[in-house]
Formats: sequence, C-alpha cells, structure tokens
Amino acid sequence: MADINRTLKDAAYVAIGFAVLAYQRAQVQRREVVAQVKSQRHELETQVSGYGQQMARVAADLQARMEPVLDDIERRFDPLLDEIEGRLPEQAKGFVHQARAAARDARHEILRTLTPSADGRAPKRAAA
Repeated sequence: MADINRTLKDAAYVAIGFAVLAYQRAQVQRREVVAQVKSQRHELETQVSGYGQQMARVAADLQARMEPVLDDIERRFDPLLDEIEGRLPEQAKGFVHQARAAARDARHEILRTLTPSADGRAPKRAAA
C-alpha cells in the first residue's frame, strides 16, 4: 500500500512538474511572439514612413509640373472670360465674377491641401 501511495504521489509531482514546464514554455513563446511583432511593427513603420516621403516627393514634383501649366491656362483664358463677362448683363456679371473667384480659390485650396508640409506629412484640413 505504501508503494501505491508513493507511486501516486510521484505521479502527481511529475504531472505538476510537466504543467510548470508547459506554462514556462508558453511564457517563452509569448515573449518570442511579442518580440517578433515589435520587430515587424518597426519594419512596417519604417516602410510606411518611406512611402510617405516618396509620396510627398511625387506630389511636390507633380505640383511643380502642373503649376506652370495651370498658370498658362489661366493666363490664356482670363482675357477671354473678361471679354465674355463684359458682354453680360450686370446681374450675370456678378454671378460669373463670383464663380471665377470661387474657382480660383478652390484651385489654390486644392494645391495647398496637396502640398506636403516640411516634415513630409499631408497638411491638416481647415475646419469648415
């Protein structure tokens, strides 16, 4: 009978030992996963930052290319629109003048919105 009690006691100790080892192994694996996720997060943040800077350069290049074209179009069409506006009745002139001013303001606002700030981030939108 003493041998049976001793065997059961030893079996219980072995089972508890295995449970402790399994718990410790799970903790080690958890730490490894956390370290791996942190590393991957850092890599992803670095890539995203690089893409943001690249997009800022592309946006600046596009703006530099488009600005002269838009200025030229505006320079060519303004005299024509002035002439057309001059032929309109007074009430219509006011509407056309307002529409042209709104279009000019919209163009400048779009360019301001698309222009990245000095840190490469998109500018914050103005409150409406």
